[in-house]
Amino acid sequence: MVEMIIDKLVEGNKRYKWKLMDKKETIELKGKIPKYPVLILTSMDSRIDIHRIFQLNSGDVLVLRNAGNQYSEDMLRSILISIYEYGVKYIIILGHLDCGMKKVNLDELKHNLPIEFLRELGKKSVDLRFSLQRFFRIISDEVINIKNQMDRLKATKVFSNDVKIIGMIYDPASGWVFTEENLNQFPSYEKFMANYRELLHKKQLDHINFLETIETEIVGAELIEPTNLNEVEVKKKIVKSENTDEELNKEIGEKSLLDSKIEQLDLPDLEKYMNIPLKIQTPKIHIPRIRVYIPSVIKPNKRIEK
Repeated sequence: MVEMIIDKLVEGNKRYKWKLMDKKETIELKGKIPKYPVLILTSMDSRIDIHRIFQLNSGDVLVLRNAGNQYSEDMLRSILISIYEYGVKYIIILGHLDCGMKKVNLDELKHNLPIEFLRELGKKSVDLRFSLQRFFRIISDEVINIKNQMDRLKATKVFSNDVKIIGMIYDPASGWVFTEENLNQFPSYEKFMANYRELLHKKQLDHINFLETIETEIVGAELIEPTNLNEVEVKKKIVKSENTDEELNKEIGEKSLLDSKIEQLDLPDLEKYMNIPLKIQTPKIHIPRIRVYIPSVIKPNKRIEK
């Protein structure tokens, strides 16, 4: 099994090298590292691909990972280096929904751990379960955990107020990142999820406005003439989906109509509309009828003289 995994990684690296040779990939070694003064502390969950989520390039930001995106002494070592060696000014604690650290069962974990480790851990406390909880830092609430890590990092007081600590939460199921403003509205994961439909609704409307700003990227600059750009507005029609019912397949125009439709959707159906491409109506070109006049040629009668 290990050999298969290593072979897959090596093969992937060969494909990467081929893309470099074919100029489908590039390596940027010049410039400041990181490009932006940002450090992201996030989960070790393999679904959390920072560069894909934020559409970043290699070298744009610094990334730290651990179980539960939690502050620790080892994290502090890396954070201090990022601030005083690499000029980081913003530290983002990026948690995520469906966190595996909330699902860990300490009793089951205890039976799977090496006995030598448990003996050493037991020397620090008479309550082994408490020691396990303290060591692994199992969480019960993703939203509260993000806020706790922000508070713990701020409480270290090892860097100036110029360094900003920011909290965000990512939803692996939909691809949306919710900002600290969203987190501050709700004291817990339970409250956050109770208002999740409304949050998705607002994200959807904001996304439609965003798509207007990248119209030329979506359809190509050569397909839209400058004089016709005003015709491409938010009245664009939602693309039909084979998995939705007939009523939702109807074309949706103004945002007010979109609001009423979204209220009728269940959450799984709503996610289908999170990344809707705009349907551009190309203007009809009228070609006037052209009349062609062909002159008639009259040949004179030739008389044959005897």
